[in-house]
Amino acid sequence: MLFPKELKVPEPSPQTTLNNERKNGFFPVEDMGLFINGEEAVAKREKVLKIVRAEPEIFGMKEIYHMSRTEKIEHILKQELRMVELLREDKLTSDDMLLGMSTVIGLSGPYRLTRSMFIPTLEKQCTEEQREVFLKPALDYRIIGCYAQTEMGHGSNIRSLETTATFIEETGEFELNSPTLTSTKWWIGSLGVACTHACVIAQLIVKGKNYGIFPFVVPIRSTVDHKPLPGVYIGDIGPKFGVNVMDNGYLHLNYVVRIKGADPRMTYISMAQSRTGVASGMGVLLARAVTVVTRYTAVRRQFGKVGKLETPVIDYGIVWHRIIPLIAQAYVMIGMTHELKNQFVRTTDAIAKNDFSLLKEMHATSAGLKKWSTTISIYGIDTFHHVLKLILNNHNIFKYNKNDNKHDQDGPNYQI
Repeated sequence: MLFPKELKVPEPSPQTTLNNERKNGFFPVEDMGLFINGEEAVAKREKVLKIVRAEPEIFGMKEIYHMSRTEKIEHILKQELRMVELLREDKLTSDDMLLGMSTVIGLSGPYRLTRSMFIPTLEKQCTEEQREVFLKPALDYRIIGCYAQTEMGHGSNIRSLETTATFIEETGEFELNSPTLTSTKWWIGSLGVACTHACVIAQLIVKGKNYGIFPFVVPIRSTVDHKPLPGVYIGDIGPKFGVNVMDNGYLHLNYVVRIKGADPRMTYISMAQSRTGVASGMGVLLARAVTVVTRYTAVRRQFGKVGKLETPVIDYGIVWHRIIPLIAQAYVMIGMTHELKNQFVRTTDAIAKNDFSLLKEMHATSAGLKKWSTTISIYGIDTFHHVLKLILNNHNIFKYNKNDNKHDQDGPNYQI
Protein backbone atom coordinates (compact mmCIF):
# COMPACT_ATOMS: atom_id res chain seq x y z
CA MET A 1 0.00 0.00 0.00
CA LEU A 2 1.23 3.50 -0.86
CA PHE A 3 0.46 6.72 1.02
CA PRO A 4 1.88 10.27 0.87
CA LYS A 5 5.16 10.50 2.80
CA GLU A 6 4.01 13.57 4.73
CA LEU A 7 0.92 11.78 6.04
CA LYS A 8 0.79 11.92 9.86
CA VAL A 9 -0.85 9.62 12.38
CA PRO A 10 -3.19 11.54 14.74
CA GLU A 11 -2.22 11.59 18.40
CA PRO A 12 -2.44 9.60 20.49
CA SER A 13 -0.95 7.16 17.99
CA PRO A 14 -1.68 3.42 18.28
CA GLN A 15 1.81 2.86 19.72
CA THR A 16 1.34 5.61 22.30
CA THR A 17 -2.05 4.19 23.26
CA LEU A 18 -0.67 0.67 23.69
CA ASN A 19 2.27 1.94 25.74
CA ASN A 20 -0.11 3.80 28.05
CA GLU A 21 -2.32 0.73 28.41
CA ARG A 22 0.70 -1.39 29.33
CA LYS A 23 1.85 1.17 31.93
CA ASN A 24 -1.55 0.90 33.58
CA GLY A 25 -1.20 -2.87 34.00
CA PHE A 26 -1.20 -4.11 37.58
CA PHE A 27 1.37 -6.92 37.11
CA PRO A 28 4.74 -7.25 35.28
CA VAL A 29 4.11 -8.87 31.89
CA GLU A 30 7.50 -10.62 31.86
CA ASP A 31 6.88 -12.16 35.28
CA MET A 32 3.49 -13.42 34.14
CA GLY A 33 5.12 -15.02 31.10
CA LEU A 34 7.57 -16.86 33.33
CA PHE A 35 4.80 -17.88 35.73
CA ILE A 36 2.45 -19.29 33.09
CA ASN A 37 5.08 -20.89 30.82
CA GLY A 38 8.14 -21.49 32.99
CA GLU A 39 11.70 -20.26 32.51
CA GLU A 40 12.72 -23.16 30.26
CA ALA A 41 9.84 -22.64 27.81
CA VAL A 42 10.43 -18.88 27.67
CA ALA A 43 14.14 -19.43 27.02
CA LYS A 44 13.35 -21.90 24.21
CA ARG A 45 10.93 -19.46 22.62
CA GLU A 46 13.51 -16.66 22.69
CA LYS A 47 16.09 -19.00 21.18
CA VAL A 48 13.78 -19.96 18.32
CA LEU A 49 12.66 -16.36 17.79
CA LYS A 50 16.28 -15.26 17.40
CA ILE A 51 16.87 -17.88 14.70
CA VAL A 52 13.62 -17.13 12.88
CA ARG A 53 14.23 -13.37 12.86
CA ALA A 54 17.78 -13.87 11.54
CA GLU A 55 16.50 -15.57 8.37
CA PRO A 56 13.48 -13.59 7.12
CA GLU A 57 13.94 -14.87 3.57
CA ILE A 58 13.09 -18.38 4.84
CA PHE A 59 10.84 -17.77 7.83
CA GLY A 60 9.12 -14.57 6.74
CA MET A 61 5.31 -14.83 6.49
CA LYS A 62 4.40 -11.49 4.88
CA GLU A 63 3.45 -13.03 1.54
CA ILE A 64 1.62 -16.09 2.87
CA TYR A 65 -1.84 -14.61 2.27
CA HIS A 66 -1.06 -13.95 -1.38
CA MET A 67 -0.01 -17.55 -2.07
CA SER A 68 -1.97 -20.43 -3.55
CA ARG A 69 -2.39 -23.55 -1.43
CA THR A 70 0.44 -25.28 -3.31
CA GLU A 71 2.72 -22.27 -2.81
CA LYS A 72 1.88 -22.20 0.91
CA ILE A 73 2.76 -25.87 1.33
CA GLU A 74 6.03 -25.36 -0.57
CA HIS A 75 6.86 -22.31 1.58
CA ILE A 76 6.21 -24.18 4.82
CA LEU A 77 8.23 -27.16 3.57
CA LYS A 78 11.20 -24.84 2.95
CA GLN A 79 10.88 -23.62 6.53
CA GLU A 80 10.68 -27.16 7.89
CA LEU A 81 13.65 -28.28 5.79
CA ARG A 82 15.66 -25.39 7.19
CA MET A 83 14.62 -26.47 10.69
CA VAL A 84 15.91 -29.98 9.90
CA GLU A 85 19.24 -28.49 8.76
CA LEU A 86 19.49 -26.55 12.02
CA LEU A 87 18.62 -29.73 13.90
CA ARG A 88 21.46 -31.59 12.17
CA GLU A 89 23.82 -28.70 12.94
CA ASP A 90 22.86 -29.03 16.65
CA LYS A 91 21.54 -25.47 16.66
CA LEU A 92 18.04 -26.73 17.48
CA THR A 93 16.56 -29.64 19.39
CA SER A 94 13.46 -31.58 18.31
CA ASP A 95 11.44 -29.69 20.94
CA ASP A 96 12.78 -26.38 19.58
CA MET A 97 11.73 -27.41 16.08
CA LEU A 98 8.19 -28.29 17.14
CA LEU A 99 7.92 -25.03 19.09
CA GLY A 100 9.28 -23.05 16.15
CA MET A 101 6.79 -24.29 13.58
CA SER A 102 3.65 -24.55 15.70
CA THR A 103 4.02 -21.59 18.07
CA VAL A 104 6.57 -19.03 16.89
CA ILE A 105 5.79 -19.17 13.16
CA GLY A 106 2.19 -20.13 13.83
CA LEU A 107 1.61 -22.64 11.03
CA SER A 108 2.07 -26.40 11.10
CA GLY A 109 3.18 -28.06 7.90
CA PRO A 110 3.59 -31.60 6.60
CA TYR A 111 6.49 -32.50 8.92
CA ARG A 112 4.56 -31.76 12.11
CA LEU A 113 2.96 -35.18 12.57
CA THR A 114 6.28 -36.90 11.96
CA ARG A 115 7.59 -35.06 15.01
CA SER A 116 4.47 -35.09 17.18
CA MET A 117 2.99 -38.57 16.51
CA PHE A 118 4.96 -40.83 14.16
CA ILE A 119 8.36 -40.59 15.89
CA PRO A 120 6.92 -40.80 19.46
CA THR A 121 4.91 -43.88 18.44
CA LEU A 122 8.06 -45.55 17.11
CA GLU A 123 10.03 -44.61 20.23
CA LYS A 124 7.47 -46.25 22.49
CA GLN A 125 6.64 -49.35 20.47
CA CYS A 126 9.52 -50.44 18.23
CA THR A 127 11.64 -53.50 18.82
CA GLU A 128 15.39 -53.06 18.48
CA GLU A 129 15.22 -54.38 14.92
CA GLN A 130 12.38 -52.00 14.05
CA ARG A 131 14.29 -49.08 15.54
CA GLU A 132 17.07 -49.64 13.02
CA VAL A 133 14.64 -49.90 10.11
CA PHE A 134 12.18 -47.13 11.02
CA LEU A 135 13.11 -44.98 14.02
CA LYS A 136 16.67 -44.01 13.11
CA PRO A 137 15.74 -42.90 9.56
CA ALA A 138 12.72 -41.02 10.95
CA LEU A 139 14.85 -39.16 13.50
CA ASP A 140 17.15 -38.11 10.64
CA TYR A 141 14.12 -37.20 8.45
CA ARG A 142 15.19 -39.71 5.80
CA ILE A 143 11.66 -41.07 6.03
CA ILE A 144 8.55 -39.00 6.82
CA GLY A 145 5.66 -40.60 8.65
CA CYS A 146 2.06 -40.04 9.66
CA TYR A 147 -0.45 -41.63 12.03
CA ALA A 148 -3.21 -43.23 9.96
CA GLN A 149 -6.11 -43.96 12.26
CA THR A 150 -9.22 -41.99 11.22
CA GLU A 151 -11.25 -43.53 8.41
CA MET A 152 -13.93 -42.17 6.15
CA GLY A 153 -16.50 -44.07 8.20
CA HIS A 154 -15.03 -43.88 11.73
CA GLY A 155 -13.09 -41.40 13.86
CA SER A 156 -12.80 -41.58 17.64
CA ASN A 157 -14.59 -44.95 17.77
CA ILE A 158 -11.40 -46.81 16.98
CA ARG A 159 -12.86 -50.18 17.99
CA SER A 160 -15.02 -50.02 14.86
CA LEU A 161 -12.22 -49.25 12.40
CA GLU A 162 -12.58 -51.39 9.27
CA THR A 163 -9.01 -51.66 7.97
CA THR A 164 -7.74 -55.20 8.53
CA ALA A 165 -4.33 -56.77 9.08
CA THR A 166 -4.58 -60.51 8.47
CA PHE A 167 -1.80 -62.80 9.68
CA ILE A 168 -0.44 -65.06 6.93
CA GLU A 169 0.67 -68.13 8.84
CA GLU A 170 2.75 -69.56 5.99
CA THR A 171 5.03 -66.52 5.72
CA GLY A 172 4.69 -64.92 9.17
CA GLU A 173 3.64 -61.65 7.52
CA PHE A 174 0.56 -59.46 7.76
CA GLU A 175 -1.66 -58.48 4.86
CA LEU A 176 -3.24 -55.04 5.28
CA ASN A 177 -6.43 -54.31 3.42
CA SER A 178 -9.11 -51.62 3.15
CA PRO A 179 -12.18 -53.81 2.46
CA THR A 180 -14.71 -51.01 1.90
CA LEU A 181 -14.89 -47.40 0.74
CA THR A 182 -15.55 -46.26 4.32
CA SER A 183 -12.41 -48.08 5.51
CA THR A 184 -10.27 -45.62 3.53
CA LYS A 185 -8.00 -43.69 5.91
CA TRP A 186 -9.16 -40.06 5.70
CA TRP A 187 -8.12 -36.63 7.02
CA ILE A 188 -4.66 -38.00 7.83
CA GLY A 189 -2.24 -35.10 8.30
CA SER A 190 1.06 -35.22 6.35
CA LEU A 191 -0.31 -38.05 4.18
CA GLY A 192 -1.41 -36.10 1.11
CA VAL A 193 2.02 -35.06 -0.16
CA ALA A 194 4.90 -35.63 2.22
CA CYS A 195 4.81 -39.06 3.86
CA THR A 196 6.82 -42.10 2.88
CA HIS A 197 5.51 -44.25 5.75
CA ALA A 198 2.32 -44.54 7.78
CA CYS A 199 1.57 -45.98 11.18
CA VAL A 200 -1.68 -47.71 10.17
CA ILE A 201 -4.19 -48.68 12.84
CA ALA A 202 -5.95 -51.88 11.80
CA GLN A 203 -7.98 -54.83 13.11
CA LEU A 204 -5.69 -57.81 13.71
CA ILE A 205 -7.09 -61.03 12.22
CA VAL A 206 -5.44 -64.37 13.08
CA LYS A 207 -6.99 -67.65 11.86
CA GLY A 208 -10.28 -65.86 11.31
CA LYS A 209 -10.42 -64.37 14.83
CA ASN A 210 -10.40 -60.60 15.40
CA TYR A 211 -7.97 -59.59 18.17
CA GLY A 212 -8.75 -55.87 18.02
CA ILE A 213 -6.71 -52.89 16.89
CA PHE A 214 -2.94 -52.92 16.43
CA PRO A 215 -0.50 -50.40 14.88
CA PHE A 216 1.48 -51.36 11.77
CA VAL A 217 4.26 -49.33 10.13
CA VAL A 218 3.60 -49.45 6.39
CA PRO A 219 5.85 -48.01 3.63
CA ILE A 220 3.48 -46.18 1.29
CA ARG A 221 5.75 -44.22 -1.08
CA SER A 222 9.10 -45.01 -2.62
CA THR A 223 12.06 -43.31 -0.93
CA VAL A 224 13.67 -43.13 -4.39
CA ASP A 225 11.04 -41.42 -6.56
CA HIS A 226 8.23 -40.80 -4.00
CA LYS A 227 5.69 -42.73 -6.10
CA PRO A 228 3.00 -44.83 -4.34
CA LEU A 229 4.07 -48.42 -3.72
CA PRO A 230 2.13 -51.38 -5.18
CA GLY A 231 -1.33 -51.79 -3.67
CA VAL A 232 -1.30 -48.29 -2.17
CA TYR A 233 -3.88 -45.74 -3.31
CA ILE A 234 -3.02 -42.38 -1.85
CA GLY A 235 -3.52 -38.65 -2.37
CA ASP A 236 -4.41 -35.24 -0.98
CA ILE A 237 -8.06 -34.65 -0.02
CA GLY A 238 -7.93 -31.05 -1.29
CA PRO A 239 -8.63 -27.56 0.12
CA LYS A 240 -10.31 -27.20 3.52
CA PHE A 241 -11.87 -24.34 5.51
CA GLY A 242 -8.55 -23.87 7.29
CA VAL A 243 -5.08 -25.34 8.01
CA ASN A 244 -4.42 -25.59 4.29
CA VAL A 245 -0.66 -25.78 4.73
CA MET A 246 -1.23 -29.26 6.16
CA ASP A 247 -1.55 -31.91 3.45
CA ASN A 248 -4.41 -33.98 4.86
CA GLY A 249 -4.75 -37.08 2.72
CA TYR A 250 -6.44 -40.41 2.09
CA LEU A 251 -5.02 -43.93 2.04
CA HIS A 252 -6.62 -47.08 0.63
CA LEU A 253 -4.68 -50.34 0.97
CA ASN A 254 -5.28 -53.20 -1.45
CA TYR A 255 -3.77 -56.32 0.15
CA VAL A 256 -0.45 -54.79 1.19
CA VAL A 257 1.95 -57.10 3.08
CA ARG A 258 3.65 -55.76 6.18
CA ILE A 259 5.33 -56.85 9.44
CA LYS A 260 3.88 -57.23 12.91
CA GLY A 261 2.81 -54.32 15.15
CA ALA A 262 2.99 -53.89 18.93
CA ASP A 263 0.84 -53.93 22.07
CA PRO A 264 -2.66 -52.66 21.10
CA ARG A 265 -2.91 -50.64 24.30
CA MET A 266 -0.13 -48.44 22.96
CA THR A 267 -2.58 -47.14 20.37
CA TYR A 268 -4.43 -45.34 23.15
CA ILE A 269 -1.30 -43.62 24.45
CA SER A 270 -0.54 -42.42 20.92
CA MET A 271 -4.01 -40.87 20.71
CA ALA A 272 -3.61 -39.41 24.21
CA GLN A 273 -0.40 -37.76 23.01
CA SER A 274 -2.21 -36.34 19.99
CA ARG A 275 -5.05 -34.99 22.14
CA THR A 276 -2.59 -33.50 24.61
CA GLY A 277 -0.94 -31.68 21.71
CA VAL A 278 -4.29 -30.38 20.44
CA ALA A 279 -5.28 -29.10 23.89
CA SER A 280 -1.90 -27.38 24.24
CA GLY A 281 -2.21 -25.77 20.83
CA MET A 282 -5.68 -24.41 21.56
CA GLY A 283 -4.36 -22.31 24.44
CA VAL A 284 -1.77 -20.72 22.14
CA LEU A 285 -4.39 -20.20 19.42
CA LEU A 286 -6.83 -18.49 21.77
CA ALA A 287 -4.05 -16.37 23.29
CA ARG A 288 -2.94 -15.22 19.84
CA ALA A 289 -6.50 -14.30 18.86
CA VAL A 290 -7.29 -12.48 22.10
CA THR A 291 -4.03 -10.52 21.80
CA VAL A 292 -4.98 -9.26 18.34
CA VAL A 293 -8.50 -8.23 19.30
CA THR A 294 -7.44 -6.67 22.63
CA ARG A 295 -4.75 -4.53 21.04
CA TYR A 296 -7.00 -3.45 18.21
CA THR A 297 -9.96 -2.51 20.39
CA ALA A 298 -7.58 -0.57 22.64
CA VAL A 299 -6.29 1.63 19.80
CA ARG A 300 -9.54 1.87 17.82
CA ARG A 301 -11.72 4.76 18.98
CA GLN A 302 -15.40 5.38 18.29
CA PHE A 303 -17.81 8.05 19.56
CA GLY A 304 -17.40 10.37 22.53
CA LYS A 305 -18.09 13.91 23.63
CA VAL A 306 -17.77 16.69 21.06
CA GLY A 307 -14.29 18.23 21.13
CA LYS A 308 -12.89 15.34 23.18
CA LEU A 309 -10.99 12.21 22.23
CA GLU A 310 -13.21 9.43 21.05
CA THR A 311 -13.65 6.50 23.43
CA PRO A 312 -11.45 3.39 22.98
CA VAL A 313 -13.72 0.59 21.81
CA ILE A 314 -12.43 -1.72 24.54
CA ASP A 315 -13.94 0.61 27.15
CA TYR A 316 -17.47 -0.20 26.01
CA GLY A 317 -19.06 -2.76 28.30
CA ILE A 318 -20.43 -4.91 25.49
CA VAL A 319 -16.85 -5.31 24.25
CA TRP A 320 -14.78 -5.87 27.35
CA HIS A 321 -17.28 -8.21 28.99
CA ARG A 322 -16.79 -10.48 25.97
CA ILE A 323 -13.00 -10.14 25.79
CA ILE A 324 -11.90 -10.28 29.45
CA PRO A 325 -13.36 -13.74 30.28
CA LEU A 326 -11.64 -15.18 27.22
CA ILE A 327 -8.30 -13.68 28.28
CA ALA A 328 -8.76 -15.47 31.61
CA GLN A 329 -9.67 -18.71 29.87
CA ALA A 330 -6.57 -18.49 27.67
CA TYR A 331 -4.41 -18.27 30.80
CA VAL A 332 -6.25 -21.20 32.39
CA MET A 333 -5.95 -23.25 29.22
CA ILE A 334 -2.19 -22.69 28.92
CA GLY A 335 -1.66 -23.45 32.61
CA MET A 336 -3.84 -26.56 32.39
CA THR A 337 -1.84 -28.00 29.51
CA HIS A 338 1.36 -27.94 31.58
CA GLU A 339 -0.22 -30.35 34.07
CA LEU A 340 -1.69 -32.41 31.22
CA LYS A 341 1.80 -32.81 29.72
CA ASN A 342 3.17 -33.79 33.14
CA GLN A 343 0.42 -36.40 33.47
CA PHE A 344 1.34 -37.73 30.03
CA VAL A 345 5.00 -38.06 31.03
CA ARG A 346 4.04 -39.93 34.22
CA THR A 347 1.85 -42.27 32.16
CA THR A 348 4.52 -43.02 29.55
CA ASP A 349 7.16 -43.55 32.26
CA ALA A 350 4.86 -46.10 33.90
CA ILE A 351 4.17 -47.84 30.57
CA ALA A 352 7.90 -48.13 29.99
CA LYS A 353 7.90 -50.32 33.13
CA ASN A 354 4.94 -52.32 31.73
CA ASP A 355 2.52 -50.55 34.10
CA PHE A 356 -0.64 -49.53 32.22
CA SER A 357 -2.63 -48.51 35.32
CA LEU A 358 -2.57 -44.77 34.48
CA LEU A 359 -3.57 -45.20 30.84
CA LYS A 360 -7.36 -45.14 31.25
CA GLU A 361 -7.27 -41.88 33.23
CA MET A 362 -4.85 -40.33 30.75
CA HIS A 363 -7.06 -41.38 27.85
CA ALA A 364 -10.20 -39.94 29.47
CA THR A 365 -8.53 -36.72 30.66
CA SER A 366 -6.90 -35.95 27.31
CA ALA A 367 -10.14 -36.67 25.42
CA GLY A 368 -12.18 -34.42 27.72
CA LEU A 369 -9.68 -31.55 27.69
CA LYS A 370 -9.35 -31.74 23.91
CA LYS A 371 -13.13 -31.30 23.64
CA TRP A 372 -13.22 -28.47 26.20
CA SER A 373 -10.23 -26.56 24.82
CA THR A 374 -11.36 -26.73 21.18
CA THR A 375 -14.90 -25.66 22.12
CA ILE A 376 -13.68 -22.66 24.13
CA SER A 377 -11.17 -21.63 21.46
CA ILE A 378 -13.67 -21.82 18.61
CA TYR A 379 -16.24 -19.90 20.67
CA GLY A 380 -13.62 -17.30 21.56
CA ILE A 381 -12.40 -16.74 18.01
CA ASP A 382 -15.99 -16.59 16.77
CA THR A 383 -16.74 -13.98 19.44
CA PHE A 384 -13.77 -11.89 18.33
CA HIS A 385 -14.99 -12.00 14.75
CA HIS A 386 -18.37 -10.67 15.83
CA VAL A 387 -16.68 -7.87 17.79
CA LEU A 388 -14.51 -6.86 14.85
CA LYS A 389 -17.19 -7.29 12.22
CA LEU A 390 -20.20 -5.68 13.83
CA ILE A 391 -18.42 -2.98 15.83
CA LEU A 392 -15.43 -2.24 13.65
CA ASN A 393 -16.82 -2.31 10.13
CA ASN A 394 -15.67 -5.72 8.86
CA HIS A 395 -12.00 -5.46 9.89
CA ASN A 396 -12.30 -9.13 10.87
CA ILE A 397 -12.27 -10.22 7.23
CA PHE A 398 -8.81 -8.69 6.69
CA LYS A 399 -6.53 -11.75 6.66
CA TYR A 400 -3.53 -9.96 8.13
CA ASN A 401 -5.20 -10.02 11.54
CA LYS A 402 -4.53 -13.81 11.53
CA ASN A 403 -8.05 -14.59 12.73
CA ASP A 404 -9.16 -15.72 9.28
CA ASN A 405 -10.92 -18.85 8.03
CA LYS A 406 -14.11 -18.14 9.96
CA HIS A 407 -17.39 -17.09 8.38
CA ASP A 408 -19.83 -15.17 10.58
CA GLN A 409 -23.36 -13.92 10.29
CA ASP A 410 -24.75 -10.83 11.94
CA GLY A 411 -25.85 -11.49 15.51
CA PRO A 412 -27.60 -9.56 18.29
CA ASN A 413 -26.08 -7.42 21.06
CA TYR A 414 -22.80 -6.66 19.28
CA GLN A 415 -23.72 -3.43 17.47
CA ILE A 416 -22.68 -0.05 18.86
